[in-house]
Amino acid sequence: MHYTCITNIAVKPGHMVESHMVGALRKVEEELLPLYRTLPGFVAFTLAQTGEASATSSSLWQTREQAEKCRRTNENWMTLGAHREVESIHNHVGEVRFIAFTGDLKVYASPAAVGLR
Repeated sequence: MHYTCITNIAVKPGHMVESHMVGALRKVEEELLPLYRTLPGFVAFTLAQTGEASATSSSLWQTREQAEKCRRTNENWMTLGAHREVESIHNHVGEVRFIAFTGDLKVYASPAAVGLR
């Protein structure tokens, strides 16, 4: 059984930038993803822009304890400086009941994610 940490992110006005080099989403990719990758039990991470100033991320972990540690990592990341761009984060940890894929699934890894291997 795997566990997930779903994080709803509200970005301060003016910081949800589409530019490849700046913005709150880039900050998540370049700062938070590397933190996740150092944690035991990390399986996967995805991030989606869901509105003009909002995003939702989902990370997959091997145990509930590891997913809870992800939640604490998010809170620490906010304290360490993300609060300048990110207005708030709300974390939800739960058990993954199933994952379904189709044959159409194409894996995408951003340049920052690829560089972290």
